[in-house]
Amino acid sequence: MKVLLNRPAMMKYESLVSFFYRITKANNYATVAAISREIDAKLFKVDRNNFSRNQIKKIAEITLKNEDDFTNKTQNYFDEKIESQFARFLYFKRGFKFCPKCITDQYHNKIIWNLNTVTVCLQHKTFLADCCMSCKNPVSMLSLVNGKCINCNFSLLDTPLNTLKVSSPIYRSQKILQRYLSHFINRNEIAMKYSFNDLIELAHKTLFLLSNLESYLPDYDGKISVFIGKVQQQEISNYDFAIALGNVYWVYKDFPVNFHRLLDDFSNKGNFDKRKRHRRNFEELFINLKFLPIKHAYNDYWKNKAKKGEISKSYLNYRQELQKVFKKSYCTKGDLIKTGILTRDEVENLLYSNSIEVREINFGGLKQFVIKSDQMVKINWYKNQSSNLIRKKQAAKMLGVSIESLRRLVNKKVLKCYKNPLLKGELLKIDDVKKILSLSNNHVDETNYCIKFNEIINKYRCHGVTIELIVTSLIKGELKAVSYKKEPQLTDFIFEENALLKCLSKNKPENKYYNLTEVAKLLNVDLRMVKKMIGIGLIKPLVDGKTYLFNKKEIGSFIDEYIESKDAAEMFGIRRGLVNKWVRNEELPNYNKTISRTFLLKKNEVEEKVNYYRKKQLKKKSHG
Repeated sequence: MKVLLNRPAMMKYESLVSFFYRITKANNYATVAAISREIDAKLFKVDRNNFSRNQIKKIAEITLKNEDDFTNKTQNYFDEKIESQFARFLYFKRGFKFCPKCITDQYHNKIIWNLNTVTVCLQHKTFLADCCMSCKNPVSMLSLVNGKCINCNFSLLDTPLNTLKVSSPIYRSQKILQRYLSHFINRNEIAMKYSFNDLIELAHKTLFLLSNLESYLPDYDGKISVFIGKVQQQEISNYDFAIALGNVYWVYKDFPVNFHRLLDDFSNKGNFDKRKRHRRNFEELFINLKFLPIKHAYNDYWKNKAKKGEISKSYLNYRQELQKVFKKSYCTKGDLIKTGILTRDEVENLLYSNSIEVREINFGGLKQFVIKSDQMVKINWYKNQSSNLIRKKQAAKMLGVSIESLRRLVNKKVLKCYKNPLLKGELLKIDDVKKILSLSNNHVDETNYCIKFNEIINKYRCHGVTIELIVTSLIKGELKAVSYKKEPQLTDFIFEENALLKCLSKNKPENKYYNLTEVAKLLNVDLRMVKKMIGIGLIKPLVDGKTYLFNKKEIGSFIDEYIESKDAAEMFGIRRGLVNKWVRNEELPNYNKTISRTFLLKKNEVEEKVNYYRKKQLKKKSHG
């Protein structure tokens, strides 16, 4: 091969593809195709800065340069040193980036500008330009070497500068990254704690957590968008990548505070499956033992989450060590049921009673309740207490009375109600019920005991005798009862009638009620008629089980207010037929209309009608 006549010097950190284009231009070649054929290189590989060792040797021969000066200025050098999984993340493939200030003296391309991770020119404190500012097309190497866009002839020197402060996280992150990159290119990484490969791996894995979150940098708002997936997507701009790397720097700047804040936001990020995949991608970082402090901070975060119950069950299943931490602090509904501590109904009642501290954790997209382990002492106490509690219906059955009667015993405070979060509603103690049933005695003279509990209620109800009065008297010792059964109910109690009468006279219960028979006699109707009057609401009874009781005052008011047509005619001195005529003509309302042929009228309405009738008759006589 012939040696080229014009052999310009290679600039510091200049990429081999840039030098290749410059020597082509210096020797007045129309295109790089001619020299490419000389070194057996394909154009698309040349534009990628991809040269084999043999091609590098031939370039060195035609330019009379040292072959070693070219080796670390190609993409092949990075391919050999950088793991293949970071290739898509590392290389900028949408043309070439440049600093408008750096190319003022000589149009060229630096090897570090071809990397996605290099986004800022530290010398001029400005973002690298990644496209033509006029037509927005990618900048080719031919455009860069000629200093103008081949599409629109826009001068690249006129590209406006997008400067940034030295104190900004983006600048600081680039300063660290490019320092490591310099050692990497100069093959001098032995003295460094981390290699350039380590930093690329750290940034790549951290961006899985940062992707689509809001930027943490104060001067740069918006979501962090970066290409890190395996599916082909549109490459992001240099500016967006700079913000992404600046956020990576922020995460580890105030470690582990910022790191834990990132994990908080990541945990609340949408799409559970995508979040799960990104979390597992990040955890691949811990294979590298250099990142052991990050692994410890990461595990501590999830352990604290497990202790607080703020962790998804699917992640607990994935991390067995966290499951142990979680079970020390919390138990689930399933744990309480499987261990036999509580039934399913008791667990549901307990959770909605607000008597214990309950947390909600995500199970996939669903929510699940968990209970603090220190609440188990309280739960066991509730369980022991619930074994001595029964519902009102059960207590009424034990006593042999109606549920209405039991409620009156509770209202009179003969029995006390309790609440237990494991059981719904108001509850009674079994011991309190048994105490009442134990008031009967089998060791007394039974000859005088001749009246049963139900007989007392039926016989003396209208004299003010109630179940609560009998039970209260038994508790006070004012009454005694016997029973022939080992496990009696109140209905099995037998009393001495004389003692009962003495008790009644002592307590002097006021007789406030009539029974059904007494009301029928007072109204001069049969029992069926009284029930019909109840049906249409003329009189209102107090129902006690199967027994009707009527308030004496209300019955007295009814008798004073209503009157039959026969009695009305006699009271007001008019003909009965006239009263009946008024009722048939609907001049007087009949309150018995639907249940009887007998007319039932209101006294005040009859009186008004009679007075009106008599005034009318007087007017007729005066005119006649």
